[in-house]
Amino acid sequence: KIMKLNKSGVLTPATVNSMRETGTQLGGGHQIDFELTVHPEGGADYPARVSQSMHDVTLNGISEGARINVKVDPDDPQSMLVWGAAG
Repeated sequence: KIMKLNKSGVLTPATVNSMRETGTQLGGGHQIDFELTVHPEGGADYPARVSQSMHDVTLNGISEGARINVKVDPDDPQSMLVWGAAG
């Protein structure tokens, strides 16, 4: 999944509605459950949930209410990776 999203995922803006650390540490990162509103170009906004291991550097600038970037699977709009804070 991660390799496919890295290769063919569509960079898409999203808003963080909530984020909660689950306490699980995977590979030195923090396992975070996100509730997002995704804002696809030319389409209607939609809600999504994603759970992902994030390192401190990647979490910089990501907080509730923040605009972020996600990489969305073009074949499955609910499949995505949190990519980082929106520049």
